[in-house]
Amino acid sequence: MGEYLVLLTGGAPAAPPSSSGGMHLDENLLQAGFLVLILIGVALAAALYVANVLDVPWRRAMSNTDRQAIVNGLMITFIAVIVGIYTLVEPARLASATNRQMDYSINRGMNLYGQYCIGCHGLQGQGGPVPADIAEAAFAPPLAGRADLRPESQAERAQKADFLRKVIERGRPNTAMPGWSIAEGGALNSQDIENLVDFVQRGDFASVTSVMSADAIAKAEATAVAGGAANSSGGPGRALFLSKGCAACHAIKGVSSGTVGPALTTFGSSPQIAGVLQNTRDNLIRWILNPPAVKPGTQMPKLATITQQDAEVLADYLQSLK
Repeated sequence: MGEYLVLLTGGAPAAPPSSSGGMHLDENLLQAGFLVLILIGVALAAALYVANVLDVPWRRAMSNTDRQAIVNGLMITFIAVIVGIYTLVEPARLASATNRQMDYSINRGMNLYGQYCIGCHGLQGQGGPVPADIAEAAFAPPLAGRADLRPESQAERAQKADFLRKVIERGRPNTAMPGWSIAEGGALNSQDIENLVDFVQRGDFASVTSVMSADAIAKAEATAVAGGAANSSGGPGRALFLSKGCAACHAIKGVSSGTVGPALTTFGSSPQIAGVLQNTRDNLIRWILNPPAVKPGTQMPKLATITQQDAEVLADYLQSLK
């Protein structure tokens, strides 16, 4: 498996961080410890059996029944101690193993993201324009800072994981997102897809560049600039609209062609925001920063990557569209 990761990344994979915290339990050491205890028990039983057969002083002082009762009692006590120790240690061992497996999966998912996903979703998951050789005027949504993809509820997180898994496997109709599973002609097997889902839901997008070569980073940055994610005409508001992934959902004539959310070509002339707020600069800033708080159930997510200053620049840009 290690060699496979090296092939994926062009170098040695980064060591996954430990999420277990505190003392690190080595499962192999624990299992070896239990094996030693069992061997000691076997040795003790053998010693007691030999002593019971030989003509030792304590043998002459007890009956066969007494000797057998002592042997049985010692063995039962020893087994009870082993089971008790195992019962106390096993939950921590399982938790440690689960955490380390998840760390490995996230780290492998980060390597896969760096190889297959940055061209559209950005080096740090910020979203951006899809390369022209894949689709014209298409934009990939941001994946970093998405509270909707990382809900606190375990049930909701599992539901979102299933959604992500299906999107990666099959793609999304009428978008530039292709199916990445082998069954759809892609390059990823089922384990690869699980690793990517774990990374999207739990990983650190800011660390993606740590597993990429300098050439791969430079190429990704050049692609983003060429696609209009940075240094684009139309002012800082237009650049933010593209770089923050807004274009993946919203259409603006001559800028983007998103279809998930409403078109914004003449947003500045609209009387309301999402049908719930009067279209003022302050209300628009409030909406951009936290849409679900303004309109519960809305499909527009709260993006942690958008700052107060970003929201102000975006609001000025959108209100200029008449």
